[in-house]
Amino acid sequence: MAKQPAVTPHGDPNVMVSPMSGFIRMHLYAEVGALAVFTIAELLFAGLELGSWFEFVLGAVCTVLWIAFDFSSTLNAAMRDRNLVKYKYIQYDKWKGLKSGLFAQIPGVVVIILIWLTNSRPGGLNEWVRLFYFILYGPITPFTGALTPISQAFFLLPVWICPAVAALAYYCGYNEIPFFANIVYKNRARSKKLR
Repeated sequence: MAKQPAVTPHGDPNVMVSPMSGFIRMHLYAEVGALAVFTIAELLFAGLELGSWFEFVLGAVCTVLWIAFDFSSTLNAAMRDRNLVKYKYIQYDKWKGLKSGLFAQIPGVVVIILIWLTNSRPGGLNEWVRLFYFILYGPITPFTGALTPISQAFFLLPVWICPAVAALAYYCGYNEIPFFANIVYKNRARSKKLR
């Protein structure tokens, strides 16, 4: 039997509703996109002796791409939610961006806990857990490096990136604040003044 579309409170199946699972999936797609760019660049430059600086630069660029992918998709979804709230198809949830970002990081938190639990034990399990960490947070791995006390703090960094970006993007999108447009146009106006 074919799955029926989700019906809104008004009974109209033609209105697209943004469920929380769609937001979570959107955050995971952004992570996968950044991981794909990171992995492809790693494979393309694998034969060259570029040194560890390349890993850090590539990791930083892919992390910025991850933030940009996540921000833009959450911003667009929040603008769609604004219209749905305006026409009373859904209720406004000001924490939707933060909640979806936190829910999307549950697999990462589980992997990080497993890394800390298996860190003192040599063996195959630790390598598998690190592989899952790379699958989830590939662009961040150059910063985690060897498990020194300083680099262990970076293991938690990706867990907080997604919720922070999602909360800011949802707020800006729902309230129609042109976040990137303000940055771009302010810089253009300032550069014209300098000429």
